[in-house]
Amino acid sequence: MENLSTILINKSKEIEEDEVGDKITVFEEYFYLVNGLIGTFLNLIVLLIAYLNVNINDKPRQIIVINMTLADLLTCTIYIITRSYVSIFPQFLCYPYYVLIVSSQLCSCLNLLWINLDKFLFIKFPLHYYTLVSKRRVIWVMIGSWALIFGFVIFLYWFMEIKHPCEKVILSGHIYLLICLLYIISIIASLTLSAIIFYIAQKSRRSLDSSKESKRLFKRLFFVFSSTLWTFCTCLPYRLLYLGILLSLFSSSPPLLLKQAIDLFYSLLVIGIVCNPIITLFTQRIYRNYLINYFLNPFGKKNKTNKNNSSRRSRTATSLYKNEKEILNINEEKGERRERILL
Repeated sequence: MENLSTILINKSKEIEEDEVGDKITVFEEYFYLVNGLIGTFLNLIVLLIAYLNVNINDKPRQIIVINMTLADLLTCTIYIITRSYVSIFPQFLCYPYYVLIVSSQLCSCLNLLWINLDKFLFIKFPLHYYTLVSKRRVIWVMIGSWALIFGFVIFLYWFMEIKHPCEKVILSGHIYLLICLLYIISIIASLTLSAIIFYIAQKSRRSLDSSKESKRLFKRLFFVFSSTLWTFCTCLPYRLLYLGILLSLFSSSPPLLLKQAIDLFYSLLVIGIVCNPIITLFTQRIYRNYLINYFLNPFGKKNKTNKNNSSRRSRTATSLYKNEKEILNINEEKGERRERILL
């Protein structure tokens, strides 16, 4: 009977042979190219809005959102767009290519976990939140996360064997298993935290004075819930099926129906990565408002609200000026009266 190590090595080789044998169709080529370009464009919009308008001193949690968006941007540009053209890459690019795509996907999942942890601290310890979460701490957590994941993946992929220029690599089955488990654990941990946050929010909802406050609370949490559920539904099925093949939970040679299911869920995973910035743009008010403003004012013209705000400011300034003038006049009159009394 084969031990787990032998099974994992054989399974990883079978998976790689299947990947090389399956040629990418014209539909798949355009599918990856179009989705990669759309994902790149949307992630760049999120990063541009964040760069121009987000105050990370006031909202340190946005640093995590920016890093998650950056990870998705790397996945779209380096992996999804180029997936159909890996076979023409020179061999010296294989190592950095796989290190970047695995690191970016792991960082995206880890940042989702950090976002859930941030919201957990916000709703569990509201009075101590800003002492626990600061800009400096969040930045150090992000630097540590990227450095740890990059270092870990660089070490793991040092042992890969390249059979064809970048279209096929062979790793130990234990390494494939470890990477797959990291994806699954981070996604399940994020969903667990979201469930805890939802439970705490439901309990605190009863103690809130008005329905407006409870609605405001759930609006703040909607981004976390939607992002976590979307990642859970689009990423986890593919990872679980892949894990099942690695652990030989299915037959020695996966049936055609299972391979088709894996291909289907992989396409869903790609769509999920592309749609992540859409969730950010439409569930977070700061991004949604600025996006609408850019669409209404494509050439940077001031909208009516800005004009109204400026007119209000000018009216306020003139009223303040008039008040100051009146105060000066009153003081002058008082001074004149005092002089008359003294005379």
